[in-house]
Amino acid sequence: MSTSDGKINYAIFRIHKLVRAQIQQLVKEFGITNDQWVVLSTVYNAEKQYSQRELAKACVKETAAITRMIDLMEKNNWVKRVDSPVDRRIYLIEITAEGRNLYEKTLEPIIEFEQHVTEKFSEEDLRNFTYLLEKYEESVKSFE
Repeated sequence: MSTSDGKINYAIFRIHKLVRAQIQQLVKEFGITNDQWVVLSTVYNAEKQYSQRELAKACVKETAAITRMIDLMEKNNWVKRVDSPVDRRIYLIEITAEGRNLYEKTLEPIIEFEQHVTEKFSEEDLRNFTYLLEKYEESVKSFE
């Protein structure tokens, strides 16, 4: 297999920075940071309730950073901690009605941005791109 001389990782890094900066601009008017939006999105779209540790892993953040973020988001009434029914030492993170409303309001500009960025791609291109990104992510996670 040929080497990319780090070009793939560098391209992903640059794109990540560009997308992150754009999303930060889009959500700023709603009084939420990019990282908080990622947490809100993760909790909103979750099929189960996450513990703080699971949420940190899902958002690719340190547990301490998630704890501080949850504290702030709880003060804003966007999420709340609830007792775990199986372990008294663990809190599960739940989105509140206010958090759900905020997330849904932020979706319009986020979707508009994504549609703009992907408008030159065919549906097949987007399916392939998504598949390749997921495959790349799996490979990154398996590296030791």
